[in-house]
Amino acid sequence: MSGQPRDDGGAPPRVWPTLLALATVPVFVFAAMVIAFVLRGFALGFESGDSTQMNPGMIGLAVLVSSTAFAAGGLALAWLSPEPFRARLRLRWPPPRYAILFVLATPVIGALSALVDGVLFPEPTAYMQELLELLRTTHGADAVVLFVAMIVVAPIGEELFFRGYVQTRLERRLPIVVAILVPAMVFTLIHLEVQHMVGVIPFALWAGYVVWHTQSLLVVVLSHAYNNALSVVGARFSPPDAEVGLDDPTLIPMLILAGVSLVPFVLALRLPRVESAISADSGDVFRPLPL
Repeated sequence: MSGQPRDDGGAPPRVWPTLLALATVPVFVFAAMVIAFVLRGFALGFESGDSTQMNPGMIGLAVLVSSTAFAAGGLALAWLSPEPFRARLRLRWPPPRYAILFVLATPVIGALSALVDGVLFPEPTAYMQELLELLRTTHGADAVVLFVAMIVVAPIGEELFFRGYVQTRLERRLPIVVAILVPAMVFTLIHLEVQHMVGVIPFALWAGYVVWHTQSLLVVVLSHAYNNALSVVGARFSPPDAEVGLDDPTLIPMLILAGVSLVPFVLALRLPRVESAISADSGDVFRPLPL
């Protein structure tokens, strides 16, 4: 991984608009929570008291609203860019072996997150324990809203903004390590709770690396969706007395899956980095570059 900014020709883009966009992230998150509270309150009645509690409907709505805002922001800012829209957001596929191997490698990162979480938090926080219980017991429309928000909408919206718009622009001006770290840190912070944030860090860094290595946002969206789906399935099938951490019985199947995924993980890391040359005549032309 090179420590130098990319040289794509011409004047590099200014960094301050991207940093300004990142500074609006807390506004997105706060607004999403307020809107989710209001919508949930209208649905249940503000006097019922349920709208102020942690519940799947409110969490699902908050994720839907914030992810939609992230997607809209990333798309709008890319549309305003003088660069081709698809190139600006890396909305293209790499060679098939890149997509397959990097997506299949995702459980390795999930297992790493679980191990780091378990070591640093032998006793899970009340928030994470409540979230596990919520994922395990939710049914009906609330479950549909929550799971669609986590597995479909969040990966698309968050990746369009953080890796599609922000990281792609920062790579043009800053060393690649910094360009990956900055959106990864903000992406981690939007998860709000300390144990949750610690568990998100490995994937945030992995997502930045995948986008840089494959030059494809679509690959990291699939990886993000796969990662979230594994978390939801693990929570859904955990026993009633399960706890988040090293004592979680679903950790063993996760580690087995991660062990199998080590093969595509190693093969993915051995692939040369992809660079995409964009032209009006030929469209996307991919070529491997030496690492």
